[in-house]
Amino acid sequence: MYHLETAQPSLALHEVRTDNPKPRVLVIALQSGKNADGGLESLTQLVEHYRATHLHLITQVETRKTQRWRRAGHCVTILPLPYHPGGKAGGGAWGTVLRVWTHLRWNLAIAWLSWQNRIEVAHVNDPHALWHSAFGLRLLNVPVLYNIRDTKPRLSRSERIKWRFGFSLTSRQVVLSREMASRWCEALFNSSVPGSLSYVYSIVESRRQASPTTEEKQAARERLGLARDARLVGYVASFSPKKAQLKFIESAGPLLEHLGPGSQVLFVGDFLPGTDDYSRTCLEAHSKLNLGDRVRFCGYQSAMTDWYLALDLVLVATENEGLARCMIEALAQGTPVISFDVSSAREILEVGECGRVVSHGDYLGLLEAARIALANQPILRRWSANGIRLSNQLFSPEENAAAYERTYRALSS
Repeated sequence: MYHLETAQPSLALHEVRTDNPKPRVLVIALQSGKNADGGLESLTQLVEHYRATHLHLITQVETRKTQRWRRAGHCVTILPLPYHPGGKAGGGAWGTVLRVWTHLRWNLAIAWLSWQNRIEVAHVNDPHALWHSAFGLRLLNVPVLYNIRDTKPRLSRSERIKWRFGFSLTSRQVVLSREMASRWCEALFNSSVPGSLSYVYSIVESRRQASPTTEEKQAARERLGLARDARLVGYVASFSPKKAQLKFIESAGPLLEHLGPGSQVLFVGDFLPGTDDYSRTCLEAHSKLNLGDRVRFCGYQSAMTDWYLALDLVLVATENEGLARCMIEALAQGTPVISFDVSSAREILEVGECGRVVSHGDYLGLLEAARIALANQPILRRWSANGIRLSNQLFSPEENAAAYERTYRALSS
């Protein structure tokens, strides 16, 4: 039924005690099925930089991410799921029974694996992973670090109770920015940040030391087959209602002339209109509005560095975010960002002076901010340099991976 495959902060973070042996940590991470999964990519880059932890990872399916975990020298266990995380297990009573049975089976399996491997700390990477493991971990009194990688635009009373209960099952909750910590505390507790809640910024591996030159941008465009002289604006995300590509097409599509002549919006991310209803609806909306080459669907791209280099701007017009992965990856390559007021956008873009933030849902304001920036090269150059500087300060792989390892050690002591 299961197969095992093995390969050879409070806001103040804790000091490492180098005389102690490495803590034994279990990471539970469920995969969304999207190639452009920012949360899973952030976790993967994190564990690839661990140096002081014995790590064992559990997920539900074999992918390129699990191969990277093994190449980093970590143990990986595959526990299959009969349904998609966050999706429906099936219709009616049978679906409910299947989901309850699977949660029970996973919790017991994780408790067994934790006991067998003498796990000292568990790290759950998303809410679905929490409910599939927390009760089994509580049976063994294993402290749990809960990584929260998203925010919710609003919480109903029942959702608030559920989230508070989830917090109560864990020893430490780690979010991705100071603003994100404040938003969660306001949503759940109407109070200041509790002592159990930390924030650690995400990792960006590929970071520049200087803004890209015109020659570098042109070379990247040539490699990708993009127009050399166009104004290229990127919308980087897998296609889903949360990422709001359809709303952008319907609301901003008729306004795209505001970007100026020769401008194109490039959607980069999982786009499968043959099999995915949401992708197909976006394509139909594009055709209905006769957007032509002003909007292009570029699909998933594994080598994103060239794409960020080729783009003049990146837009974040999603429903909600924790710390948008496309935003920090773009800044690391010197590409400025214009964003709706989603979590962490003001903390990064306004404080770092590397982009603009407009009110959520203000598509005209989003395009107007992009138009002004595209027409003003000094602004773009200043934002580019500031973004690179901020990226090197906040998104260091070594420092941020060490921050998680310090927290593991504190929880295991």
